[in-house]
Amino acid sequence: MPQNAPKCPIGEIGGHGEGDALSPKQWLAIELMAAGRSFAQVCARCGVDRKTLYRWRHDDRRFVTELRARRRALFDGAADRLAALLPQAVRVLSLQLRDPSERASFHAATAILRIANVKELLTDDFDNDDGDGGDAAAARRSRTGIRDIDDAEALL
Repeated sequence: MPQNAPKCPIGEIGGHGEGDALSPKQWLAIELMAAGRSFAQVCARCGVDRKTLYRWRHDDRRFVTELRARRRALFDGAADRLAALLPQAVRVLSLQLRDPSERASFHAATAILRIANVKELLTDDFDNDDGDGGDAAAARRSRTGIRDIDDAEALL
Protein backbone atom coordinates (compact mmCIF):
# COMPACT_ATOMS: atom_id res chain seq x y z
CA MET A 1 0.00 0.00 0.00
CA PRO A 2 1.43 3.46 -0.88
CA GLN A 3 2.75 5.52 2.02
CA ASN A 4 0.39 8.42 1.40
CA ALA A 5 -2.76 6.28 1.10
CA PRO A 6 -5.21 6.85 3.93
CA LYS A 7 -5.49 3.99 6.37
CA CYS A 8 -8.58 1.84 6.08
CA PRO A 9 -10.70 1.73 9.19
CA ILE A 10 -10.30 -1.51 11.11
CA GLY A 11 -12.57 -4.25 9.81
CA GLU A 12 -13.17 -2.57 6.44
CA ILE A 13 -10.41 -4.17 4.43
CA GLY A 14 -12.02 -7.62 4.65
CA GLY A 15 -11.68 -10.50 2.24
CA HIS A 16 -8.32 -11.72 3.53
CA GLY A 17 -9.64 -14.68 5.46
CA GLU A 18 -12.54 -17.06 5.18
CA GLY A 19 -14.25 -15.69 8.30
CA ASP A 20 -13.98 -12.01 7.35
CA ALA A 21 -17.35 -10.33 7.19
CA LEU A 22 -18.13 -7.20 5.26
CA SER A 23 -18.54 -4.01 7.25
CA PRO A 24 -21.75 -1.96 7.19
CA LYS A 25 -19.92 0.61 5.02
CA GLN A 26 -19.02 -2.10 2.52
CA TRP A 27 -22.62 -3.33 2.39
CA LEU A 28 -23.80 0.25 1.82
CA ALA A 29 -21.19 0.66 -0.93
CA ILE A 30 -22.42 -2.53 -2.59
CA GLU A 31 -26.03 -1.32 -2.56
CA LEU A 32 -25.09 2.10 -3.91
CA MET A 33 -22.86 0.72 -6.65
CA ALA A 34 -25.45 -1.85 -7.67
CA ALA A 35 -27.98 0.99 -7.87
CA GLY A 36 -25.72 2.78 -10.34
CA ARG A 37 -24.29 5.53 -8.14
CA SER A 38 -20.97 7.05 -9.16
CA PHE A 39 -17.81 6.18 -7.25
CA ALA A 40 -17.68 9.75 -5.91
CA GLN A 41 -21.26 9.44 -4.61
CA VAL A 42 -20.50 6.05 -3.04
CA CYS A 43 -17.38 7.39 -1.30
CA ALA A 44 -19.20 10.45 0.01
CA ARG A 45 -22.18 8.47 1.28
CA CYS A 46 -20.03 5.76 2.90
CA GLY A 47 -17.50 8.19 4.31
CA VAL A 48 -14.50 6.46 2.75
CA ASP A 49 -11.67 7.62 0.54
CA ARG A 50 -11.74 6.73 -3.16
CA LYS A 51 -8.60 4.63 -2.67
CA THR A 52 -10.43 2.56 -0.07
CA LEU A 53 -13.29 1.95 -2.47
CA TYR A 54 -10.74 1.04 -5.16
CA ARG A 55 -9.11 -1.52 -2.85
CA TRP A 56 -12.49 -3.01 -1.98
CA ARG A 57 -13.38 -3.32 -5.66
CA HIS A 58 -10.05 -4.78 -6.72
CA ASP A 59 -8.44 -6.52 -3.74
CA ASP A 60 -11.27 -7.66 -1.49
CA ARG A 61 -12.47 -11.01 -2.81
CA ARG A 62 -15.54 -11.08 -0.58
CA PHE A 63 -16.60 -7.53 -1.54
CA VAL A 64 -16.23 -8.30 -5.25
CA THR A 65 -18.21 -11.55 -4.88
CA GLU A 66 -21.04 -9.84 -2.99
CA LEU A 67 -21.14 -6.92 -5.45
CA ARG A 68 -21.41 -9.32 -8.39
CA ALA A 69 -24.13 -11.31 -6.63
CA ARG A 70 -26.11 -8.15 -5.88
CA ARG A 71 -25.83 -6.91 -9.47
CA ARG A 72 -26.88 -10.33 -10.75
CA ALA A 73 -29.90 -10.34 -8.42
CA LEU A 74 -30.94 -6.87 -9.59
CA PHE A 75 -30.48 -7.85 -13.23
CA ASP A 76 -32.48 -11.05 -12.77
CA GLY A 77 -35.28 -9.10 -11.11
CA ALA A 78 -35.32 -6.57 -13.93
CA ALA A 79 -35.34 -9.37 -16.52
CA ASP A 80 -38.29 -10.99 -14.75
CA ARG A 81 -40.21 -7.70 -14.70
CA LEU A 82 -39.44 -7.14 -18.38
CA ALA A 83 -40.58 -10.65 -19.26
CA ALA A 84 -43.84 -10.02 -17.39
CA LEU A 85 -44.46 -6.95 -19.57
CA LEU A 86 -44.01 -8.78 -22.88
CA PRO A 87 -47.60 -10.06 -23.24
CA GLN A 88 -48.95 -6.55 -22.70
CA ALA A 89 -46.46 -5.11 -25.20
CA VAL A 90 -47.44 -7.69 -27.80
CA ARG A 91 -51.13 -6.85 -27.26
CA VAL A 92 -50.41 -3.15 -27.77
CA LEU A 93 -48.47 -3.82 -30.96
CA SER A 94 -51.24 -6.10 -32.17
CA LEU A 95 -53.81 -3.34 -31.62
CA GLN A 96 -51.56 -0.83 -33.33
CA LEU A 97 -51.23 -3.10 -36.37
CA ARG A 98 -55.01 -2.93 -36.78
CA ASP A 99 -55.17 0.83 -36.22
CA PRO A 100 -56.92 2.66 -39.09
CA SER A 101 -54.04 5.15 -39.19
CA GLU A 102 -51.46 3.89 -41.66
CA ARG A 103 -48.77 5.71 -39.74
CA ALA A 104 -49.57 3.92 -36.45
CA SER A 105 -49.80 0.51 -38.08
CA PHE A 106 -46.58 1.13 -40.02
CA HIS A 107 -44.71 2.03 -36.84
CA ALA A 108 -46.04 -1.06 -35.08
CA ALA A 109 -45.06 -3.30 -38.00
CA THR A 110 -41.62 -1.73 -38.14
CA ALA A 111 -41.13 -2.23 -34.40
CA ILE A 112 -42.12 -5.89 -34.68
CA LEU A 113 -39.76 -6.48 -37.60
CA ARG A 114 -36.89 -4.79 -35.74
CA ILE A 115 -37.54 -6.81 -32.60
CA ALA A 116 -37.71 -10.04 -34.59
CA ASN A 117 -34.51 -9.04 -36.43
CA VAL A 118 -36.10 -10.15 -39.68
CA LYS A 119 -33.44 -8.65 -41.93
CA GLU A 120 -30.65 -10.67 -40.29
CA LEU A 121 -32.77 -13.80 -40.25
CA LEU A 122 -33.53 -13.51 -43.96
CA THR A 123 -30.00 -12.51 -44.90
CA ASP A 124 -28.71 -15.60 -43.10
CA ASP A 125 -31.31 -17.74 -44.87
CA PHE A 126 -30.30 -16.52 -48.30
CA ASP A 127 -26.55 -16.44 -47.66
CA ASN A 128 -26.07 -19.70 -45.76
CA ASP A 129 -27.03 -23.22 -46.71
CA ASP A 130 -27.98 -24.93 -43.46
CA GLY A 131 -27.79 -28.40 -44.95
CA ASP A 132 -31.53 -28.99 -45.28
CA GLY A 133 -31.66 -27.92 -48.91
CA GLY A 134 -33.24 -24.61 -47.88
CA ASP A 135 -36.41 -26.26 -46.57
CA ALA A 136 -36.29 -24.51 -43.19
CA ALA A 137 -35.65 -21.13 -44.78
CA ALA A 138 -38.41 -21.69 -47.33
CA ALA A 139 -40.86 -22.61 -44.58
CA ARG A 140 -40.02 -19.44 -42.65
CA ARG A 141 -40.41 -17.32 -45.78
CA SER A 142 -43.77 -18.88 -46.66
CA ARG A 143 -45.10 -18.23 -43.12
CA THR A 144 -44.10 -14.58 -43.38
CA GLY A 145 -45.14 -14.07 -46.99
CA ILE A 146 -41.62 -12.91 -47.85
CA ARG A 147 -40.24 -14.55 -50.95
CA ASP A 148 -36.84 -12.91 -51.27
CA ILE A 149 -34.49 -10.40 -49.72
CA ASP A 150 -36.05 -7.55 -51.68
CA ASP A 151 -39.44 -8.25 -50.06
CA ALA A 152 -37.79 -8.14 -46.64
CA GLU A 153 -35.88 -4.95 -47.33
CA ALA A 154 -39.04 -3.32 -48.64
CA LEU A 155 -40.64 -3.99 -45.26
CA LEU A 156 -37.74 -2.42 -43.38
